[in-house]
Amino acid sequence: MLSYSLYHLFANTKRGARFADKTRQALVFEQLRTQRTHVIVYAGGHFALFETLRFVQMVLQLSPPVQERLRIWLVEHLNQIQKRE
Repeated sequence: MLSYSLYHLFANTKRGARFADKTRQALVFEQLRTQRTHVIVYAGGHFALFETLRFVQMVLQLSPPVQERLRIWLVEHLNQIQKRE
């Protein structure tokens, strides 16, 4: 539900206008055709839409100490999720 709401919020911005008139089905078809996917990143009340590969590239360019902090956070977060399931 959060991603759906953020998608519509983003679609109403200048950068997101290209997505505004497309149905979910049209977006899925375009992803299959181009092999490009996107992720919505939400933090501290802000969000951004990134092409998946560009986002991974950005994370890999973080300094080693920042990558390590992110890795630790991710392990802890995934452990919490696993406990709830």
